[in-house]
Amino acid sequence: MGLINVVEYAVTAILRPAQHPDIDKVRRAKVISKYLGFINCLYMTLVRYTVAAFVCNQINSDGLKVRLIGV
Repeated sequence: MGLINVVEYAVTAILRPAQHPDIDKVRRAKVISKYLGFINCLYMTLVRYTVAAFVCNQINSDGLKVRLIGV
């Protein structure tokens, strides 16, 4: 995703060069904003599924494992 944003920024800079330095700053800010937004969504999704994969196991007195989901 980061590479796509960098390529988009490079293509935009080549096809429509900035006439004013502030325009270039705005373009860079947009690229960084999109990249960080993507990382935020990806991170939260990965954390959610990773934490859900680790379930608690408990061993009873007779030696049987009981799987406790959602604990």
